[in-house]
Amino acid sequence: MRRFSSFLFLGALACSEDPVPKAHDVAPLEGGKSSWTLQPGSRIQWRGSKPMKTHVGEFERMSGFVDVENGDTLTAMEIQIEMASITSDDTTLTNHLKGDKWFRVADERFATSLFTLTSISADDRLKGELTLMGQTETILTPVELTWNENSLRVQSELTIDRTRWGVTEKSRVLGEIAKRVVDDDVELSVDLQFQAP
Repeated sequence: MRRFSSFLFLGALACSEDPVPKAHDVAPLEGGKSSWTLQPGSRIQWRGSKPMKTHVGEFERMSGFVDVENGDTLTAMEIQIEMASITSDDTTLTNHLKGDKWFRVADERFATSLFTLTSISADDRLKGELTLMGQTETILTPVELTWNENSLRVQSELTIDRTRWGVTEKSRVLGEIAKRVVDDDVELSVDLQFQAP
C-alpha cells in the first residue's frame, strides 16, 4: 500500500486537553478502515504582519479525525476549530481578532471553522476545503505524513489570503493608508498528531 510522505501547513492552533466536541465518531470502519482522533499537542500556528510589526498566535481548542485504511493510507480528514480560542502575542490584538471587525466569534454562525480533506495528489499535495466566516474556499499545499505504529503526524507550511474568506479589516483591498495596512497574507504552520483507537 502506498504511503504518502512529503511536507504540510503559519499562525498557531494548539490542541488542548479539553478540545471542542469530536467532529466524528471514532469507531472501526468497514474494509480495514478505522477513524483516528486528533491528539493533545497538535498545533496550528499563525503569523501576520503590518508595517514595522509582526504578530504570532494560535488557536487553543480544536478537534478532528482522520480515516485510515490498512494502517497506512489516509482517506479522509476533518479538523474543527473553535474560533473563540484564538490567541496572539498581544492582549489588545487578541480582543480585536475576536471582535466584530475580524472573526466575530460571538456570532454562532462563525463560532467554528472547518477544514475537510478532499484529495492528496501523486506529488504529495493536500487539497481541501476551509470554511471560515461562513465562506468555503479551496486550499492546496504540500504535506508531510509521518506514519508510526498506530499514529500519524501531519505537517505543513502554507500562506493564505484572508480576504478570500471576507476578512478585510485594514486590508489593501479597502484602500487603507499604507501605515495602517495589515497584510492580507497569513502564514500558517500546522503540526497535527492522530492516534488509532
